[in-house]
Amino acid sequence: NNVAGQQELQQSRNRATATILLFALVYGVCNVPLAVYYILQTHALHTDNREWYSNMIQFDKQKYYFSAVSTVLMAVNSAANPILYFWRMPRLREFFKGIWR
Repeated sequence: NNVAGQQELQQSRNRATATILLFALVYGVCNVPLAVYYILQTHALHTDNREWYSNMIQFDKQKYYFSAVSTVLMAVNSAANPILYFWRMPRLREFFKGIWR
C-alpha cells in the first residue's frame, strides 16, 4: 500500500513538472523574440552605436512583420494559458463542471 502511494506521488510530481515545463516552453516561444529585440535595442543605445540603433528603429516591412508577429505571439500566450490550465489540471476542470451545471 505504501508503494502504491509513493508511485501515485511520483506520478503527480512528474505531471506537475511536465505542466511547468509546458508553460515555460509556451512562454519562451511567445515572448523571447520581442525580448531579444529589446535587448539588442538597449545594447545599441548603451554602446553609442547610433547608426545601428537608427537602423533598428527605421520602418520597413521586415520590422513591421516582426512587430506584428511578436504582438500576436504575446496574445497567443495570454490566450493559451487558461486553455493549458484547463487541460492539465483535472481538479480545475471538475470545479468548472460543477459551476456550469
